[in-house]
Amino acid sequence: MAAMKVVHAAALMVVGWYLMTPPLDSSSPATPTIMPGAPLSKWGILDTYDTAADCRKALIRNQLEAAATRSDSKVLEIVVTLEAQGAKCVASDDPRLKEK
Repeated sequence: MAAMKVVHAAALMVVGWYLMTPPLDSSSPATPTIMPGAPLSKWGILDTYDTAADCRKALIRNQLEAAATRSDSKVLEIVVTLEAQGAKCVASDDPRLKEK
């Protein structure tokens, strides 16, 4: 029984967290939009974290930075803001990451 608890605890420690952003719809580059309904397997990984709390802190920090982003390119500014707004933290063992 104790061996089972150790194995279970070790399995839980392997799980990391991804800060992910949804893909962009590139059909109209002049007015980019995010695709939050796309499968997670199509999302981009911005960074990885050891804990959900660290990931959430980074998510908030990225959203605040995106809100303060000023660029010569209005399109770039919009893309950065949209990606940050659609971002979320996802456990590295989430089965939706393997969907096609």
